[in-house]
Amino acid sequence: MIKIYPHMKIAITAICIFLNSIINGQHCINKSEDSTCVTHFMIESVLSYPVSLCNNIDRHWDFATNLGVVHHVNDHIGIGGHFFLDYYVNGGGHVQYGVRPRLSYNFNKDWVLNFSPGIILYDSPFPKGLAGYSLETSIKWKNHLGITIRYDDLKDHNNTPLKRQVLNLGIATGGKKSVGLTLVSLLGVVIAIFSNNT
Repeated sequence: MIKIYPHMKIAITAICIFLNSIINGQHCINKSEDSTCVTHFMIESVLSYPVSLCNNIDRHWDFATNLGVVHHVNDHIGIGGHFFLDYYVNGGGHVQYGVRPRLSYNFNKDWVLNFSPGIILYDSPFPKGLAGYSLETSIKWKNHLGITIRYDDLKDHNNTPLKRQVLNLGIATGGKKSVGLTLVSLLGVVIAIFSNNT
């Protein structure tokens, strides 16, 4: 049986806010599809690999899904937030998730720069309490393809002062095309959860 930790409630709340925005009728998947859309859903799939590891972390491929909402203050500035869910390989499949606020700058209708600092609520190798902090930045073209850089600063919950830092470089895609990739990611997450709880 999966134990529900207090920080999991924050993740559940973030998902409920996302679902509430769907129920309330905001059906624009991204701004490039409808220039009149002020608030839109954000769905992204990111495949990344660590380019820098600290404290001997044996960590490899990382597949992340970002789900959130962005509100456009004007033609250039967007503010919002997203829930992220990562499935990564580290001597087996592992899961981490958290939340990030997001600031977007649209250079034009084709190019957007995103800046997203946040917190990692859960990391399966270290399930006790807040797992650490995460910072992701990306630049994307028409929501089709982008480059991401993500820095994770993870706590070690084994009563040592050791901290674990990971710098990931990846590629991202968004919008409707990433829905299928998200389903693949969720399947990996389910397998990882059950394998870590058996």
